Amino acid sequence: MNLENKKTKSMSLKKLLISILFLFFALSLSRKGIANYPEPPNIGILKQSIRAYIDSGSYQNDLEKVCNLATIYLYENYNKYPNPAAVFDVDETLLSNLEYMYRYDFGYNEESWQEWVIQAKAKAINPVKKLYQLSQKLNISIFIITGRKQIIDKLDEDPTIINLKNQGYYGWKKIFLKPINCKMSTVEFKTNCRKEIESQGYTIIMNVGDQWSDLLGGYSKQIFKLPNPFYYIP
Repeated sequence: MNLENKKTKSMSLKKLLISILFLFFALSLSRKGIANYPEPPNIGILKQSIRAYIDSGSYQNDLEKVCNLATIYLYENYNKYPNPAAVFDVDETLLSNLEYMYRYDFGYNEESWQEWVIQAKAKAINPVKKLYQLSQKLNISIFIITGRKQIIDKLDEDPTIINLKNQGYYGWKKIFLKPINCKMSTVEFKTNCRKEIESQGYTIIMNVGDQWSDLLGGYSKQIFKLPNPFYYIP
């Protein structure tokens, strides 16, 4: 074997060795769950798509679709159970925080959120408001369960209560605000609230919220999930 052939063979072996090492490395990353993650969507493009979803009217249409289904359900079921009750979430359910989200480009921090809540400026989401009013018309007891915290000792003076009343929400049986030092997850907290409602003799025939954590955990005959492309609460 001449010198040139030896060099060619040596280079081929090196390439083969490099290929094997690269394959081993790729498999190792794959086992660790690294190589299986594709590049996520660009956050700037996502924000633009969310604004387009709202500006096009699609968000409003999707809200109305869910509330129309809930309306049909109420008419068909409101008198089938003893002491019927309906549960509503607050944020992105009864009240819209779009002004806050636009102001901070869909960002969030506890301080700015607290300031926004204190202003009590969130607007009613009209399709849900109509559903709320229909529940009252059908003599369905209304309960509100929210992850918002009570920040004023006297409940009637709390900004969340003021905001709800300013937007035309009245007559609920009880509102549950999350205690400041609560260590429970949202699912646990809201499930326990619904359990308490049913322990008082009510049958929750409808639970309306924008997060799955508003709705999971049982203690309701039917759930209605509103659209929310803005944030996620586990």
